[in-house]
Amino acid sequence: MKRILLSVSCLLFMLAVSVSAAAPAPGSRLLLPGNTMSTRQQIVDEFKRRLAAIDPSASPLANGYQYQTDIGKNGVDDATTNYNEDQLRKAEGNGRLQIRDETRSRGAKEVPDQKGLIATLTIQTRSYHLRDADPVELRKHLDDMAAAVTTDPTTGKQDLKLGGLAIDIEIADDGYGRDTEASSVEFCAVSWNVHHRLTPYAM
Repeated sequence: MKRILLSVSCLLFMLAVSVSAAAPAPGSRLLLPGNTMSTRQQIVDEFKRRLAAIDPSASPLANGYQYQTDIGKNGVDDATTNYNEDQLRKAEGNGRLQIRDETRSRGAKEVPDQKGLIATLTIQTRSYHLRDADPVELRKHLDDMAAAVTTDPTTGKQDLKLGGLAIDIEIADDGYGRDTEASSVEFCAVSWNVHHRLTPYAM
C-alpha cells in the first residue's frame, strides 16, 4: 500500500511540474508556436476588440463601471483613416475610434543567441470628434477608452496583460489635439505603453 501511495504521489508531482512548465508566462503568448501574425498586429487587434465593447447598454464591468458613450458601436479604425464632418455627426456618440501603433523600444541583447527580450510598444487610442463637441462628453470618451483597454470584454474583469499578450500595460498620457490647426475635426486620446516579450528580430 505504501508503494502504491508513493507511486501516486510521484505521478501527481510530475504532472504538476509538467503543467507548470507548459503554462506560458505573462507576455509570452506572442512566442508560442503557430502564431503567424506579427506581435504588433496581435496587440493592435486586442486593443480593437476591447474598444469595440464600449456600449452603455452593456452590463456594468466587474468593478461597477458603466460605459457612458456609444463610440464603440462605430468600430475601430487604423491610423490611415481620415474623417469628415458628416461622418462624425452621423457616428454613434458623435465620435469615431482610431488606434495608432507607434515606436517600440527594445531591451538590448545580452548574449548572441538570446531567445527573447522585453519590448515596450507605444499605442495611442483616439476618439475623433467635431471642434464644437461638449467637453463634458469628451471626458467620457477618455474614461471609456481607459476602462475598455484595461478590461477583458469576455469576463468584464480588469486584465492588464491583454489576455497573455503583455507583461503589463500603463497609461503614458492623455489629452486633446488636432491633426492640423485649420481642421474642424479634433480628437481626445489616451497613450499606452505595452510591455511585452519579443524574440530579438520579430516585429
